[in-house]
Amino acid sequence: MGEATNLDASVGHGMLGEVIAQTAGQILEESLSARAKHNGCNLLMQPADKLKGAVTSAFGKAHQASLSVYDNPPGSITYPGDGMNNMRYTLYRPNGLPTYRADMSGFKICDRLLECGTTCTLAMFQADRVCIANVGDSSAVLVSLSDDDVVARFVTVDHNGNNNEEVQRINTQHSRVAE
Repeated sequence: MGEATNLDASVGHGMLGEVIAQTAGQILEESLSARAKHNGCNLLMQPADKLKGAVTSAFGKAHQASLSVYDNPPGSITYPGDGMNNMRYTLYRPNGLPTYRADMSGFKICDRLLECGTTCTLAMFQADRVCIANVGDSSAVLVSLSDDDVVARFVTVDHNGNNNEEVQRINTQHSRVAE
């Protein structure tokens, strides 16, 4: 059997979203590659429980790496300011809250509270095997042809407050979802 192909799509949002998405994607890929090398084979050839454990562990490491970016934000960044132009923002902490302020005097641009995050969908392929995992509200859709018609089917479940099963899981495991 040939080598596996991994595809992860991390999408960031907020002031450091792109940085967090890139960091999480890199850690996810490194973690899965290291696990495969350690086991001496492709992860997709492992029993389902070992594969699930490897993917869960890799997502956990990616999450921790994302948190470290938030906990240690850069002192300045370039980010869209007025919708058309990127602007330089400098970090300061009024009342202890990490906030970015545009470095442009003469322009009326609001300070931006540091808020950011990422979602991710992972797909691993090898021969006739596939493993798909996601976190957040990024989705995977399987598209196929059936009787000359295109059929699309979601193969992941969004992890957000609009999903009743997810709200119930969060309430059970973590206290509650704010409304």
